[in-house]
Amino acid sequence: MNIKYGVISSIQSGRVQVYFEEDKLLSDELILLNYEYLPPKIGDEVVCLIPEEGKGICLKGYFNKDNLPESNVKYRKQLSNDILITVDENCLLINANTIKIVGDVTITGNVNVIGTIDATGSIKSGGVVLT
Repeated sequence: MNIKYGVISSIQSGRVQVYFEEDKLLSDELILLNYEYLPPKIGDEVVCLIPEEGKGICLKGYFNKDNLPESNVKYRKQLSNDILITVDENCLLINANTIKIVGDVTITGNVNVIGTIDATGSIKSGGVVLT
């Protein structure tokens, strides 16, 4: 079994091709080993396991000097260029242009709004209804 480091060259339906700079070689299609569907991007660095015979697998990215984990963050998920979810000791942060919640929402605690509240329907507080 060979362990090879390379960069994603193409992506299609859960399979990838990887360019191995050291060998100046483009892989056959490799199965992308990923427990959730968040494919790498073209140019992402990956680790591949290539057996002597047969198809290999590609393990999604790894940390390196250009991609270091944040030390104070317990969880970080980059869903796209525009959507980032992070969790630290006591805060969940969702960074996105728009967040849409379908269904009822109950908040226990204070709500601070920086910006404008646009309401379609009524706003109720202590028996007072604003329409």
